[in-house]
Amino acid sequence: MNDLFDRLQGEMDKRNSDSGISPMDLLELPEHMRMLMRKMLRSRSMRKDEIAAFVETWDEKKRLNQNQLASALSELTDQGWLIPIGEGEGQGYRVNLRRKKGSQLSNSI
Repeated sequence: MNDLFDRLQGEMDKRNSDSGISPMDLLELPEHMRMLMRKMLRSRSMRKDEIAAFVETWDEKKRLNQNQLASALSELTDQGWLIPIGEGEGQGYRVNLRRKKGSQLSNSI
């Protein structure tokens, strides 16, 4: 009987930890990544050239060069924050948001 509950608890934990991020997770990111993600959250998806143009608007002290930007985008992709879309010149990224839980309300309401 105990195995059944352990298995059910494991399944519930798995469903609650679906891939993706929540906006509260932004607080744990370094400042430059947090700035990128805030912009990405507003746009939902952006091409690499749009991201580079956005970074160019930053204060000179915070601005990332191309290598740093590529590294930051790679790290955000590896951590599951961004999903790469497209290839070559048109390559971009899409935000990987966590799915919302379905409503627990009865259908009769």
